[in-house]
Amino acid sequence: MIPIPLQEASYKAPKTFNVLFWDFYALYNLWWTYGSGKQAYGGHLQADPRAGGLGKRVDYAFEECTLMMASTLLTLMQANIEDEARNGEDELYAAPEKVEAWCRENGMQECLGPHGFSAPTMQMLRSGSPSMSTMAQFFLADFWGDMDSGWRQAFGDKDNIGVSVGPTGHVQTFSVAGAPWARICNLTGNLIAAKKSRSTPKMLAAIDALMHAEHNNGSIFNRQPILKRGIRFGKEELDARRDAMSSDAFLSRVSPFVKNLTNALEPVRTEEAYIVLAGNRLMNALLS
Repeated sequence: MIPIPLQEASYKAPKTFNVLFWDFYALYNLWWTYGSGKQAYGGHLQADPRAGGLGKRVDYAFEECTLMMASTLLTLMQANIEDEARNGEDELYAAPEKVEAWCRENGMQECLGPHGFSAPTMQMLRSGSPSMSTMAQFFLADFWGDMDSGWRQAFGDKDNIGVSVGPTGHVQTFSVAGAPWARICNLTGNLIAAKKSRSTPKMLAAIDALMHAEHNNGSIFNRQPILKRGIRFGKEELDARRDAMSSDAFLSRVSPFVKNLTNALEPVRTEEAYIVLAGNRLMNALLS
């Protein structure tokens, strides 16, 4: 086994979200194979015995990375939810007096001020006031796009709601709030609860569900609150992750720490590959 110095045993934050994403799933793969992943789910299968003492380091690294991914995702989702809630300040999408009445009746008085409704800030969402379950109900409220909204007043026909015709005649349809956003809030709430529990399996499940969530117009990662943070992440990354079946598929994408840990755990895999390659060359030579 290749030793990893103690001062380098702790997982360190990578520079980009994409690397954090690949580190998270690569470490999950190692955690399941060489760490305590199987035991965490109540299984009786043992970790690969080649891990030795490195199995504990895999556990620590995966726990640290999972907490880091959970914190990062919560920040991104709170930014997304705050941004979407701002639609409630626009009379095009919802009649202001109805939004205010709903907030008074459903425990969101903290979002009401002298000038009416103001979307909850990230700080408010982080503190749980309003809660994610309340925000889910907010996005399901019946005032979105009803007959008193600006779009309805302008067009009347529900098929035209949120339709904008540009100077070139291009027609774009906008969708706001609704069930997809309620689901994002509920999934975010699940991650908050899982993070508080410090349960790695629960955080893993909650993170994985959020990674694949979508809003009305596609991936939760294609919105401005995410893009302005310099994150460029999409379906191609998720598809590549889906197709990654071994540690080899992760190595070109992960941080140096995870790459070193993987190579330390799998020298036998590398040696076996060389033996097979040498054997094939010898066989070809004998047959030629």
